[in-house]
Formats: sequence, structure tokens, C-alpha cells
Amino acid sequence: MRSIPFEITYFVVGVISGKLSDKFGCLSFTTSGLSVTSLSLFLFSTMDAQTPYQTVVGYMLVFGIGMGVFASHNVSSIMRCVPLERKGIGSAFRTTMFNVGYLMSLSLAVLLMSLTIPYDQLTQIVTSIDPISISLSDRQLFVEAMQKTCLGLAVLNTLAIIPSILRGMGNRSRSS
Repeated sequence: MRSIPFEITYFVVGVISGKLSDKFGCLSFTTSGLSVTSLSLFLFSTMDAQTPYQTVVGYMLVFGIGMGVFASHNVSSIMRCVPLERKGIGSAFRTTMFNVGYLMSLSLAVLLMSLTIPYDQLTQIVTSIDPISISLSDRQLFVEAMQKTCLGLAVLNTLAIIPSILRGMGNRSRSS
């Protein structure tokens, strides 16, 4: 329920951004989307237990904008490279790779968190039915793990900007 601001922003920005992609191309949008997403992950890394919900919503909106801009253009640029008679296969492969990437990023996030908090303890916190029963020290450790994980993912996402820019340079040299 609390992630609705992200979902709405992602949907609205994705639709608008997809229309712009058809008109202006994808390259600058994918790089911009990655940049905004990196910014949002960095912002998430600054949150703690006292961060007001309004601030969290603001960060979710930035994340939704970044993902909305990136995702629609990324999909569009991938599908433009697929020959018409292979669109179904291309779409299925793209969806499969998206799901594999999603699972790998989730696993990476858990791995990064477990570098700060023992996995058993992390599992106990995440699966807790009664969050109030979690000790203050465990909550603080969980927050620290989340901060470090978001920062690590921000760095990794920022590194993805490099191939995005290089891809654009390759397209310019081919069209000259």
C-alpha cells in the first residue's frame, strides 16, 4: 500500500516517456533514467528510522520517475533491434532476461545486507509478524544494512550509465 506513489509515478512517467521515445529516440532517455534511478538509490541510502514518510514518498517519486523513463526506452530500444519476424521471440527473451535480472538484483540486495547483518537475523526481521517485537539494536542494524545496500546498488546502477553512453556513441559513429 505504501509503495503506491512509486507505482503511479512509474506508470504515468512510463507512458509519457514511451510516447517521447517514439518521437525523439531512446538513448538520452535511457541514460537520464539510469541517472535519476541512481540518485533515488543514493537518497534511499540516507534514510533512517526517523525519516518522515513524506520524505520517503518524495524519494519513491524520484525512483518512479527514473524507472519510468529508463524502462520504457530500454524496452523500446531492445525491440527496435529485433527483426519483425522475430518480435515474439525477442519479447519473450527480453522478459526472461528482465525476470532473471530482477531475481539477481534481489539476491544481490540480500547478499549486501547480509554483509552487515547475519542472514539468520535478517530473515527473522523480514519475516517477523510483529515488528514491535524486534529489538531496537536489531532494527538499527537492519537500517544500517539497508543504507549500505542502497548505496551499493546506487554505485552499481551508476556504473550502468557508462555502457548506456557508449552505446549511444557507437550509434552515432555508425550513422556518420
